[in-house]
Amino acid sequence: SRRNKLTSCSSIHSLLEGMEGQEVSLLRLDSLRENSPTLELLPEMARGLGYTVEIEQEDVTSGINLPATWDEYLGMLNKKDRHELRRKLRRMDSQTDWKWYSVTDPAEVGGRLGEFISLMRLSRTDKDEFMTPERERFFHNNTQRMAELGQLQLFFLEMDGSTVATCLCFDYGGSRLLYNSGYDPEYGYYS
Repeated sequence: SRRNKLTSCSSIHSLLEGMEGQEVSLLRLDSLRENSPTLELLPEMARGLGYTVEIEQEDVTSGINLPATWDEYLGMLNKKDRHELRRKLRRMDSQTDWKWYSVTDPAEVGGRLGEFISLMRLSRTDKDEFMTPERERFFHNNTQRMAELGQLQLFFLEMDGSTVATCLCFDYGGSRLLYNSGYDPEYGYYS
């Protein structure tokens, strides 16, 4: 829509201004969807400011348009995937003390982001290596700003009073975009 395009233009303009102020020499945006407003607007705006822009297909970005109901979603799955999903849900249902929720308030997101980062690091070695001190600062700054804009959901799964899994999502333009996740491997049985 026109409103989303204006918001995107404003966001891209702010990004480019910030790059100039911090003397950034390279901005790499991987895994953009081919219908992304960023892919449509950023190259022209960046070129207008004298930046060199290269666009190349890196990979295919996954995504799904979800139906209106859970039953319709299950109907989209093949028999094996439906069976696996139901099996995993039964495992969770066998537990009596668990809950799944999200936080969106900027102060609460800021206070809980450390749990997300810890679980992300704990879940896989490559995620631990990825999370340098610079990237951790980047996460703190960007998640705070996205929470202030009302476009962030930080999800948590608690079992037996402990936070055991988390995922970070962005809500934008009618889409929920999963950014990253993490979990405590001791609870891997629950998938």
